[in-house]
Amino acid sequence: IEIRFKEILARYAIRKADMIQAWGEAMIPALLYLKADPAKIKTLAKGVDLQQFSFDKKDKKWDKICAVVTRSLDPKYNHEMILNAARILKDKNISIEINIIGDGISMQPLKKIAKNLDINDIVSFEGRVPNDQLPAYLKQANMYISVPISEGVSSSLFEAMGSGCFPIVTELPGTKPWIKSGENGFLVPLNDAQSLADHIIMAWNDKELMNKAIDRNREIVEDKADFHKNMPQFIEWYKELIARVPPKP
Repeated sequence: IEIRFKEILARYAIRKADMIQAWGEAMIPALLYLKADPAKIKTLAKGVDLQQFSFDKKDKKWDKICAVVTRSLDPKYNHEMILNAARILKDKNISIEINIIGDGISMQPLKKIAKNLDINDIVSFEGRVPNDQLPAYLKQANMYISVPISEGVSSSLFEAMGSGCFPIVTELPGTKPWIKSGENGFLVPLNDAQSLADHIIMAWNDKELMNKAIDRNREIVEDKADFHKNMPQFIEWYKELIARVPPKP
């Protein structure tokens, strides 16, 4: 009943809207389902601060796989899949460290799983990190892992792409517009720890792919997901909208 009620409210709001702002292409099918007028939809990512999220390749660790995870510790982000992949990699004697940054209701259950899997030597739970310290983790990392069960437009992915981390993410409507598997990252199936582990190894064994992807991803976010570039466009859209609205008598 609650979901149906929310859908009714969303349809009403969309029908009355003069402009509909979508953060990414993944949102458009849902908007059209709710009977949005395509002519009213403006699509542009909010983006991230690329002055803060930047990198120099010489600052990165290249002696081993250094992966970072920057999603909230919530069941929908599926961290357990990452922990199971870590166990597979440990069994293969792959040199890797995985820094899991963030906090949430899954923290203690995930720590228990990591202990049971005996992977505490390669997986660390950093907890909540202040925003001004997050870029330092991303600058050192050479991979970014995110395997949620659903995804819209991810600022965390943009931060990682801007920071020179090779992305390995779940194949979802929200990730496919940004990551072309085998070109600028890897897309992996949902709930497949073996595939995740295999793609981590594949990336690490192909340094040419990693280096090209790192450079390409910086270009992509500079073009499409730069907060300082996109925000003036949002302001311009709203100025145009305000100018169209007739003054009240």
